[in-house]
Amino acid sequence: MRRIAQELGVEAMSLYYHVKSKDGIIDRIADAVINEIAPRSPEDGWKLALRKRAGSSRAVLARHPWAVALMRNTPRLQR
Repeated sequence: MRRIAQELGVEAMSLYYHVKSKDGIIDRIADAVINEIAPRSPEDGWKLALRKRAGSSRAVLARHPWAVALMRNTPRLQR
């Protein structure tokens, strides 16, 4: 937490106002990456929706290759 705070130019204790722990930060990072994936369009059929979602997922994870390992090690995402 100290290193993250230092990178952000704040005190470590101020991070705890926003998150409970390092895991909280990791969860929010994972959520930010997942939220980049394009949502399903209601007018698309299931095949087209799946194809678009897969393409969007691939593009997002290509931009953030580190995210796969992060998500694999995030217990909340293992369900």
